[in-house]
Amino acid sequence: MQPREKVVRALLIYTGLRVSPLCSIKLGDISYAPPVIRVLVKGAKIQVVKMHGGLAELVKAYAVAHIDLKGQTFLLAHYPGHHPHRRDIERMTARWGERAGVAAAPRIDSGTPSPPGCCAPPRTSGSCRRRLPTRTSATPRSTRW
Repeated sequence: MQPREKVVRALLIYTGLRVSPLCSIKLGDISYAPPVIRVLVKGAKIQVVKMHGGLAELVKAYAVAHIDLKGQTFLLAHYPGHHPHRRDIERMTARWGERAGVAAAPRIDSGTPSPPGCCAPPRTSGSCRRRLPTRTSATPRSTRW
């Protein structure tokens, strides 16, 4: 496995970050004195995530060996100035799943179909592709959706 993939896998497992905040980590957001990462999460909030000691060492070794050490450089950049895209990480996790023989992908809001059998297909009405709410027998028919 490539060093970049090791870092991505370790960050996903040890921090529980979503893919978009993971892509936005810059070297200036990482502190090793107390091992923490500052990330911008949903709602434009800054979240401070503690790092496991082994994760901090792995990230530090990767950064020293593969990246110019400027504070504004993205940790997971392919080359200087490149902003890693969430789709890069999604492809990476899909490859891991293929190797393991399972359907694996991070939580994706749109554009990617769910693995077969994981959930019911969305209910649609005619040509409209929006998701309709499920009606229960206790709900009166006159209720507007």
